[in-house]
Amino acid sequence: LLPRTTGNCIRVIAAILAGFGLALFQALKPEPTCSDGRKNQTEEEIDCGGPCVSCAFKNRQEIETNWVRFVESRPNTYDVVAELKNPNIKLSAASFIYEFKLFDAAGVAIVVRSGSAFLYPGETAHISEIGIATGHAVRNAAVSVSDVSWIPSERIGPDLIAGGREHVIRETNGLKKSVVRAVITNRGLSDIRDITVGAFVFDERGNIIGTHRTVIDVLAGGSTRPVEFEWPQAFDTAISSIIVEPRSPALLESS
Repeated sequence: LLPRTTGNCIRVIAAILAGFGLALFQALKPEPTCSDGRKNQTEEEIDCGGPCVSCAFKNRQEIETNWVRFVESRPNTYDVVAELKNPNIKLSAASFIYEFKLFDAAGVAIVVRSGSAFLYPGETAHISEIGIATGHAVRNAAVSVSDVSWIPSERIGPDLIAGGREHVIRETNGLKKSVVRAVITNRGLSDIRDITVGAFVFDERGNIIGTHRTVIDVLAGGSTRPVEFEWPQAFDTAISSIIVEPRSPALLESS
């Protein structure tokens, strides 16, 4: 057995060495960063949240295109519609640029039409361009999205609904026209401004056979407003479904 004094000396030396080793480790240990592959420094997930970029931005997904469809509304004049989705549940696409391209039978882009739009978190919505004169028959269409302005948000869109959708034929001076009617309701308590209402009419195969839109400047909380969309002639294809979609960027502006 070691004398007690010797044992105490060994424990003291061991403690000094341990302290020195700990100090050396702390001195040599790299500072935590937002790219070290570790969840540290109050990060919510690995290398995001807390002092790092928000996890919503780090894991951001791009706007998805579900489909693009077009219809010839008049000879060599087309309406085109795309269904887009924002897959992010904590980010709004406060604004973005969309670009439609229409192609002829040879695959050549004969017309390009662009505009701006928005999407709330998790929202699926439709964008359209109406009355595109091409001068040629169109065989295909595509849409691309660019210049997206992402903002942190979990707010869904205004509580607007479209009810009472119906399609009727209106005859004037022997000319039959297709008309879609609906009633837009603001189920929220606050007034909603700048409401664009789109109407999208589909046949039984899901092809678009008509699209139109109108604007409501302001709809008071708890109130309703009838809307009507008229086409210059009656649809010559049986209607399977009608979407009437009221949308407003009002809540994005207050995010």
